[in-house]
Amino acid sequence: GGIFSVATEADGDVHIRLAPDAPSLINAVNVSGQKGKLVIEPVCVGTVTQSDAVSACAGYTNTVTIPKVGDRVTITGSFVSDSQHGGWNEIHPVTSITPL
Repeated sequence: GGIFSVATEADGDVHIRLAPDAPSLINAVNVSGQKGKLVIEPVCVGTVTQSDAVSACAGYTNTVTIPKVGDRVTITGSFVSDSQHGGWNEIHPVTSITPL
């Protein structure tokens, strides 16, 4: 799919919105809360400023290259529904991002 947006979060993760080539990956919550995009979340990429996330990233080095808006990529990782944020679908954690 194509990268729509990229944002660094306080927990050290990066939230990427992807316009998927397979629209069946998104649900109604993705449509209403994520502009119809699939959330892609590489973990422990940036500096952690959220205190309850410090231990989760301690000693972990993420090697996933973060794409730029407009890039077309293939994503590998765990496909889950994020029940803590209303139930949108996402790939979290991301294990690889490959340019197309």
